[in-house]
Amino acid sequence: MQWVQSITNHFPGKLVAIDGKTLRRSFTESDKKNAIHLVNAWSIENKLVLGQLKTDTKSNEITAIPELLEAIAVKGAVVSIDAMGCHKAIAEKIREKEAHYLLAVKNNQPRLYSAIHELLHSKKAKSYQRPVIDFYSSEKEQHGRHEIRRCWVYNGCGSFLTTQKH
Repeated sequence: MQWVQSITNHFPGKLVAIDGKTLRRSFTESDKKNAIHLVNAWSIENKLVLGQLKTDTKSNEITAIPELLEAIAVKGAVVSIDAMGCHKAIAEKIREKEAHYLLAVKNNQPRLYSAIHELLHSKKAKSYQRPVIDFYSSEKEQHGRHEIRRCWVYNGCGSFLTTQKH
């Protein structure tokens, strides 16, 4: 890990993706539920795993992510995590490490999802001025499905990404 840190210590604006994966066919024949599950921090720019932790189950990603963040340097980076990692404690840990975050929100966080949906779709009083919005959309066929990704960036309010898979 020291070697990895030594070649990746300049992160301003760089993306670090944190994600959990279950290793295919890593279970024992006697217990097919006992597969190995890893949480990885991947430096997109360097194409390098910065660190990884083994967890007991997929649900333990929530506790493994802060541990993984503690072990790696992400100062100045943008850390992205899927909806499973959308938790206040994880966001606080990223800020503590002097990094930025991009957290996916799905219906697993119903109040937050609803608040974001309201912000995106509200038609309040006529005097209400919407913030400046940057928008990006992409569509592609991947892994046997049609995927649509949309990202809204509100100046001063954060970013919102939606993904639809058909």
